[in-house]
Amino acid sequence: MTPSFDAIAIGGGLAGCAFAITMARAGRKVAVIERTRVALPKVCGDFLSAEALVLLQRLGIDPDRLGGHGITTFRMGLNDSVVDAPLGFSGLGVSRLLLDETLLSACAQAGVHVFRGQTVRAIEPTRGVVHVRTDEGRFNAACAALATGKHNLRAYPRKESGPVAYKMTFEPDENARRMLDGAVQLVLYDGGYAGACLVEGGGMTICWLADEALMRDSDGRWQDQLAFLSQRSGPLSEALRGSKPMYARPAAIAAVPFGYKRRELIEPRFYPVGDQLAVIPPLAGDGTSIALKSGIDAAEAALSGKPAGIFQQAFLRRLRGQFGWASAVEATFGSRFGRRTAIRSVRAFPQLATWLTQRTRLSGV
Repeated sequence: MTPSFDAIAIGGGLAGCAFAITMARAGRKVAVIERTRVALPKVCGDFLSAEALVLLQRLGIDPDRLGGHGITTFRMGLNDSVVDAPLGFSGLGVSRLLLDETLLSACAQAGVHVFRGQTVRAIEPTRGVVHVRTDEGRFNAACAALATGKHNLRAYPRKESGPVAYKMTFEPDENARRMLDGAVQLVLYDGGYAGACLVEGGGMTICWLADEALMRDSDGRWQDQLAFLSQRSGPLSEALRGSKPMYARPAAIAAVPFGYKRRELIEPRFYPVGDQLAVIPPLAGDGTSIALKSGIDAAEAALSGKPAGIFQQAFLRRLRGQFGWASAVEATFGSRFGRRTAIRSVRAFPQLATWLTQRTRLSGV
């Protein structure tokens, strides 16, 4: 007999768990279908903004118990130049590895049925029912959330464009710990940018973007990419000197459509959330907030009988200003003149970086 649920989250990441927890708290029978059996490193900056911390609390998770690294300073680097500015809020460095497991545990505690190690093969939304087929069975639900993160389901593709995104966690040496203490660092270079922060347990997360030129010059080897970037960035070289990678290879994903917004309706009871709804340029450092809030809002829409199209329109309107500022900043960083102008401006007026940081936060949390 095919198990039936009031709601299914297809994907057990940030948005899927937020959707499932919110539905379960309202007394609904909910399932999460997650393709991995255990949490794995994901391409994510591991930075939690003030808005993300509020949303986690709303889901019953105490951020203080995660053991993350406190962050209050924004640092920008270009070549050998470094400038600091106040963030304007207190953030936290927490790995996605820990955050995903924490959210999945919260799902189970809320009464959600969590199915791990199952890959979704097909989704068939029909009037009143969403049929989900995995490699191990079938499920039915009155509504569902498309929460597969940066990974597309074949039937519901997004445009594929953009650079390759990488993430590696390092065991930093004392110098790197001291340099990054209390700061999230953004390093600018030709063809992209890199972000770094400390996380729980003293680890150091570094994410970076590799455009076609960097992929070609490095022959796709991540070690060569970091060596190449370190030669052109004093801050990145300093962070990596003496630091040891904690995994054999980085998490990586290609053709992430930064700036994407899903405007088209899939089906009235099928809600795209997280990166399947909108992908903010990563320099904003607010993807976690968008994922959590979209999952919560989609669940609340489903509970109140609002179709997915109404939810999508409302949520994308909320993102308009935030995405506009983030895209404008990213475009500025895309030219050498823009990067030089940016770092000179922040050196002269640190409050400019603080102001822009506020403009790229999720509003109304």
